Amino acid sequence: MDHYNTIISDMLTNGELVKDIYAHLVELGFTGGYSTLAKYCAKRFGGGNTRTRSPVDCLHHVGRKDVIGVVWSDNLMDTYDKQYIFTIHPELMEIKSMVYDFRKAMFAKDSSLIESWSNNAVKSTITPIVSFANGILRDIEPVLNSIRYTANNAFLEGNVNKLKSIKRTMFGRAGYDLLKAKVLNLRCFY
Repeated sequence: MDHYNTIISDMLTNGELVKDIYAHLVELGFTGGYSTLAKYCAKRFGGGNTRTRSPVDCLHHVGRKDVIGVVWSDNLMDTYDKQYIFTIHPELMEIKSMVYDFRKAMFAKDSSLIESWSNNAVKSTITPIVSFANGILRDIEPVLNSIRYTANNAFLEGNVNKLKSIKRTMFGRAGYDLLKAKVLNLRCFY
């Protein structure tokens, strides 16, 4: 691998992906595997705890679950990883800010905060947030009622789901009489 060191270094500096470097090295006569090259690149050009890589390094990977954790609930993350994801995807800062403000408004149960958040979110550059905010503004009364009142229809929905599961298990077996007997014998319905 040391024979190809300068080529690998130059290609990484130019922002090439490891798969492209591998394809180029195979053309030059490299007989090793892709994973061998990937491990060599990680070890030689940016592995370990030194974190000397630049934020645009193609070898660095932050998992989707970690990114969602930081954006949704500000989970702890390595400072380098946080800098990396916010450098590569600057729109994540706006998403994180919008999520934080929305959660703050919902937990405070303040209808004026929800309305002001929705009006600000409509001006966002991120289409899914604009769509979500438009949906809230379109149905603002039910949204505000969900904040004001604690009543819900969970009991009804639970019973409907149980009934549907009974119906699914009986599909093609019998008629209404057997369904009625099963429902009446089920002690879940109150």
